[in-house]
Amino acid sequence: MLAYSGQGFEAWRLCAELQLKLKKPEGAFETLTEGRVHFGQNRTHAQAIALLTRAREIEAWDDDLLFALSDFSTNDSNR
Repeated sequence: MLAYSGQGFEAWRLCAELQLKLKKPEGAFETLTEGRVHFGQNRTHAQAIALLTRAREIEAWDDDLLFALSDFSTNDSNR
């Protein structure tokens, strides 16, 4: 199991990039959105947002993704 630190973030990101190179954008999108749930603590929100932002570059109009990004934005502004 990955340690969900900076190294864990890089593992999720690199796995998604590999899937894109293998012409599997659906797998890359799923990897990124799945990976973000491991970064839900306040101190790791930046990593979750980075994964979701990259996922948005793959599938810009996914409603669940847009809601997840807006949730992070709302939570950060309420602090």
